[in-house]
Amino acid sequence: RISIIRALIRNPKVIILDEATNGLDLHLESAVISFIKHYLQDSLLIIVTHRSSNLLNPNLIFHINADSVDIQSNN
Repeated sequence: RISIIRALIRNPKVIILDEATNGLDLHLESAVISFIKHYLQDSLLIIVTHRSSNLLNPNLIFHINADSVDIQSNN
């Protein structure tokens, strides 16, 4: 969690969150992701998660399986 705060302070152009919110309940995870998306509006945000149901209006979703990658566009 500290690394998320450090990343926000630096205002990066690209931020990758790899299961960064997996210890949070769904409500708190949604609030954290919403805050990050608002704060880093001009950044590329890549979220690696097993719980895609909590993603907030992503542009692209990559479903990675053992033998394939499926891309879903929301545009």
